Amino acid sequence: MKQLQLSGYPLSMVLFLLLTIAMRTESGAELDHARAQVAQEEGPRRFFQCLLGKEVTVEEFFINFWEQRHLHVKRGRSNFYGNILSLKDVMRYVGRGRVSMARSNLRVCKYKDGVRRERRIRGTSASELKRQICRGYTAQIFSPQHLCTPVAAVCAQLEQVLHSLVGSSLYVTPSHSQGLAPHHDDVDVFVFQLHGRKRWRLYAPKVRWPKSYSRDMRDKEIGEPVLDVVLKPGDLLYMPRGTVHQASTRSSPSIHLTISAYQHQAWDDLLLAALPYAVRQAAEEEQELRRSIPLDTLRVLGMAHGVVNRTCERRESLLEKARNLTHRLAESMTGAVDKAVDLMAADFICGRMPRKFADVVLRAHQGKETRVLEQPRLSASNQTCTIQKEKARGKHRQLSHHMSFNKTFWLTSSLCMKEMSRKRLIMEDEHDRDGDHEGSAGCTTRVRLSIISDLNNERKYHMRESNMGKLHRFKLPGKYIEALGDLFSRPNAIVRVKDLRLPCDEDKVILANILVAQKIAALVH
Repeated sequence: MKQLQLSGYPLSMVLFLLLTIAMRTESGAELDHARAQVAQEEGPRRFFQCLLGKEVTVEEFFINFWEQRHLHVKRGRSNFYGNILSLKDVMRYVGRGRVSMARSNLRVCKYKDGVRRERRIRGTSASELKRQICRGYTAQIFSPQHLCTPVAAVCAQLEQVLHSLVGSSLYVTPSHSQGLAPHHDDVDVFVFQLHGRKRWRLYAPKVRWPKSYSRDMRDKEIGEPVLDVVLKPGDLLYMPRGTVHQASTRSSPSIHLTISAYQHQAWDDLLLAALPYAVRQAAEEEQELRRSIPLDTLRVLGMAHGVVNRTCERRESLLEKARNLTHRLAESMTGAVDKAVDLMAADFICGRMPRKFADVVLRAHQGKETRVLEQPRLSASNQTCTIQKEKARGKHRQLSHHMSFNKTFWLTSSLCMKEMSRKRLIMEDEHDRDGDHEGSAGCTTRVRLSIISDLNNERKYHMRESNMGKLHRFKLPGKYIEALGDLFSRPNAIVRVKDLRLPCDEDKVILANILVAQKIAALVH
């Protein structure tokens, strides 16, 4: 199959292809489904390679540059980014009230003589914003991906490559001006120089891989720059998290777009999420963890006692006890880390850009552009599936499935898992108390499975916690754990329904029905 060569095309043309490829439906070919799955993964990767240019491959970038050192891609092509965003677009958004300080997506600032100043723009006055820009202030627009489709497409493509949320900010800076003081960010940053030129000075990190945005720094405390470069239209600059930097214009105004990624993805974030699960799991098996702390704990431990009574024998005895108990968490960490990663994946899925901005595949097939294959339509005699929601005992909502199916048809068909990077299988423990009377000691735990996806995501909620309530979640009984685990661990495989890891054919057909109806898998017959 002939692959499209994107590195020689401007980004505006690539985005146009990504947003306008027509979707076609083909059925009956397992090979086409496999090719579509592979192409779906390669599309964003080729897009990222297009950004990096010809000098550095994607593999070389992640080995030699990612989180390690900066990268400057000098193209010499002013039209590479096309018209992703212009000053005219910004003023139109401001005039319509879509960008304003009241919405917390606009900031106007200027850094001069070691002091950063900010201005307030009242209401939605585009003329007032222009006036402040003419006075030397930089306009910073947060999250332009909520407004601008090409920027949303860039974020969506990079989210598929980096497997984390990708945000953006736009900076409009007049000539002979600087908007922000020297600082470092808590994210990895890609700078797209859209219009004009801007001088960037990068300095060695003060803190390696910091966890928070820095305060404004003074010139005398940042040392000499490790890179002093003028970005021209079409150029790209990558800065690892923690890189101290400042940017200023010379004789021409500048518009640049920053793409930020990989925030709160460090090992400490993972372990902080995993430790509560590890403690709870270990406490179920180790009775010493469930034992009450000694009565004098509050009188010998604490910050004040740590300063005054460091050599207290009783204090040291309790601390040694705590350290010994901590060692017992190691055996519980495997399951705890898996749960923590699932939690991080759920946060990513619920906050990521909707699939319509990234659900594209660039490939050439018999001279025509095609997209990933969709599920073939089945006749009513082969599949009917309705899902009803009802309250159970006035407390919980349960799903009841009413299905009719042609058993022979399903058992001779296969499943192809669709867009697995946008779905996640999560195992949850539900505790049921035995007995109806208060004080019953019995408690049983049953496993429930949840499949979450980004089917309900909206662009306006991108990277916002308010989208968590709209997360598409589908629950299944724990008996399907081995079959689903096998399917989710082989995202590009074609699995026959009769080969699902379930004891009886009826359960296999029911599970296949559910996965197809919920658009989790495509049916191949």
